[in-house]
Amino acid sequence: MNNGRRGLARNLVDQCRLLHNVKTHIKWFHQSENKQVRIFTRSAEVTNLILMPEGWETRWPEF
Repeated sequence: MNNGRRGLARNLVDQCRLLHNVKTHIKWFHQSENKQVRIFTRSAEVTNLILMPEGWETRWPEF
């Protein structure tokens, strides 16, 4: 897990404590294996989230 996710987990725990929330449990872990598989499984979602400008096919044909 990179520092961004670790920091997010810490912030969520802190916010839960401030709200006196004792029922929520934040469990974070480090995913270090199968990076290529993780990238491939999320690639369709990323493709659907990218917005390209009008006429991008002719302006940047390599993409």
